[in-house]
Amino acid sequence: MDKLYAVKLKKTQVLLKGRMRDVQGLMGHNTTKSLDEVVKLIKEKGIGCVETIRHDDKTPRNTRQLNRNEILEMWKAVERNK
Repeated sequence: MDKLYAVKLKKTQVLLKGRMRDVQGLMGHNTTKSLDEVVKLIKEKGIGCVETIRHDDKTPRNTRQLNRNEILEMWKAVERNK
């Protein structure tokens, strides 16, 4: 596939010194990634850390969410690579 994707990861919290703190390393946007790079990222961080996956063609305002067939295809690709 020659499509590019943008992945947004959720904020995660960890208990440090009695307080919940956000872990900055796991949150944020990862843009203009190929399918293989997205699969590796999801495999590293875990499916539970993914907030959204969108199409990204490097131009602002020209992204869209994946439809349900594309999401299923993405999760199947992640499962195949485990």
